[in-house]
Amino acid sequence: MSVRRRAGFTLIEILVAVTITALLVAAAVRAFRDIHRFTARMGAGLHRQRAAGVFLDRLERELTSTMLFARPPGAGPDDHPWLFRGVDGYEGDTDAIKFITSAPARTAGSPSTVGLRVVTYGVHSNEEGQLGLYRFEERLPRGESKQILLADSVPILDDIEAFSLSFHDSESDHWLEGWDSTQIELLDRVPDKIQVSLGLWQKDANGEPVVGPEASRTIRLSSVKHLLTRGQDVLEDANDPNADAENPDEECMTTVSECVDYFQESLAEADPRIQELVAHEAEVRADDCFNPEGPLAELLKKHVEYEDECH
Repeated sequence: MSVRRRAGFTLIEILVAVTITALLVAAAVRAFRDIHRFTARMGAGLHRQRAAGVFLDRLERELTSTMLFARPPGAGPDDHPWLFRGVDGYEGDTDAIKFITSAPARTAGSPSTVGLRVVTYGVHSNEEGQLGLYRFEERLPRGESKQILLADSVPILDDIEAFSLSFHDSESDHWLEGWDSTQIELLDRVPDKIQVSLGLWQKDANGEPVVGPEASRTIRLSSVKHLLTRGQDVLEDANDPNADAENPDEECMTTVSECVDYFQESLAEADPRIQELVAHEAEVRADDCFNPEGPLAELLKKHVEYEDECH
C-alpha cells in the first residue's frame, strides 16, 4: 500500500524564501533611501542655482538704473559723491562693486526705499569662516566715499566659491578687472557692460562639497550714457542746500514737495529713473523753496513739460 505525500513546503524552503525576501526588502529600502538623498541633494543644488539667478536679476535691475554725473568744473572729491567702483580681489579672489542706483532692490524684511541709494556688493567671511555674498545700502553721501563697507550689510547668499566681475571700457574696447570712476583714465565714466560670474558650493550625490555650475551674465549699462549726458547739468548743485531756493531769506512761493506733488500725474508717465530722481529731490528738500531756474526745474522741463506752474 503506497503512502501519499502531503503537498506543502519544508521548513528549509520557508527559511530560504524568508531570507531572500528580507534581502530584497533591505535592498529596496537602501535603494529608496539613496534615491531620496540624491533627490534631496539635487533639489538643494537646483534651489541654489535658482537663488543665484534671482540675485543676478536683482543686480541687473540695480545696475541698469546706475546714475553717475560728471564732476562740475572746480569740484573736488569732498563735494562730489558720484562714483562707480569695481574692486578686483576685495576678499581673496572674489571682487566687490559699489555704485549709485535710482532703483534699489528691496531685501527681505527691510522697508522699501525711494530715491538714490549707494549700493555695495561683496564677499566676506562670517563667524564660522565661511564666505558669503553681502549687500550694503546707504543714502547718497555729501562727498566722495570710495570705501567698501560690509560690516552692517545684509547676507544675500552663503557658501560662495567665486564672485568675479569684469568691466568693459567702450572707449578702449578692453575688458578691465576693476573700475574707478574717480581715476583720471576713467573719470566720471561707467562701463558699457559688466560680466558677472558667481560660483556656489553645493553637495554631490555622496554628500561631499563640490562647486556647482557657474552662473554668469553680461549686464549692459549702455542706457546709462544717455542719463550721463542729459543729466550732467541737472544736478551740478545737488549738494548745495540753496540750489533750489530763489532767496533763502525770502518767504517761499512754493516748496519743492508742493511742486513735485503738482506734477505727480505727469511724472507717472515718465521714465522710472526720472521718477526716482525727482522723488529723491522731494525727499531731501521737501521744505526748501522751489527755484524755477534750479536743477529740479530743469529736470521737470525736460520730462513733464513744466513751464511756470510752480512759480
